[in-house]
Amino acid sequence: DYEAPFFASFSSDYYIGIYPVTQKQYYNLQFLAGYAGANYSYRVPSYFSSDRGFDNAHLRPVERVSYQKLRGEDNNAATDGDADCLWPQCGHAVLEGSFIGVWREKLGIELDLPTEAQWEYACRAGTSGPINVEGATLDDVAWHPGNSAVEGVRQTHPVGLKLPNAWGLYDMLGNVSELCLDCVTIDSYPVAETVEEAKIDYGGNEANVSGNVRARRGGCFGFVNDKGQEIGFDCRSAARKSQFSVACDDPNQGLRLCCPAGDAVSK
Repeated sequence: DYEAPFFASFSSDYYIGIYPVTQKQYYNLQFLAGYAGANYSYRVPSYFSSDRGFDNAHLRPVERVSYQKLRGEDNNAATDGDADCLWPQCGHAVLEGSFIGVWREKLGIELDLPTEAQWEYACRAGTSGPINVEGATLDDVAWHPGNSAVEGVRQTHPVGLKLPNAWGLYDMLGNVSELCLDCVTIDSYPVAETVEEAKIDYGGNEANVSGNVRARRGGCFGFVNDKGQEIGFDCRSAARKSQFSVACDDPNQGLRLCCPAGDAVSK
């Protein structure tokens, strides 16, 4: 029920990243943003980093970045009633000093995370099945729990090594699960059975906004935590089982940036 297809429409065209944001891109964005201070050093938060001995880490997706750090949203909103800058009530507003806020200021582009609808539309690229490349297998398009291990350790891999979808987007399935803007409860996915009922710029379940639960999409490589528990999610275009706190910074969680098409062209 919570993965039913539905009609959605967008009020404007948009661009979305060809790849998940890599560790090198994340480092460069920090440098560009000018994060500085006597006790500050630019760093990548990723578990699968060069500091931990992983090869080609700069080309792997950045992970362990929280929604809260990216957008500055208040993890106590559920208890203190403060909904400032919470999506979707406040639109694309982010808190001053948040990573995305500073990136916007430096780049002049309204970067943000995609909504679930934007993510899935881009992921599918016109397909309707579980895998987003016609005629391909999951091994062809994704790093998933069955193929991600190197010397017995399941891990992320450099982006762009698997087949892209029809619109040239890589790693939409597998590798790292990707942050989306939307507030979500699994049983509340909207259903519009006709174009006339289509949700325009659907922004998630507004009634759940103070719950600090957001969506991740696309599945991941299948991280095993220090308790031996596998943290892996379905690598399918429709999979919506992943819900997380805005403060969550799991090693299986990455991001892909999005922006209005006109914004990117003009600036």
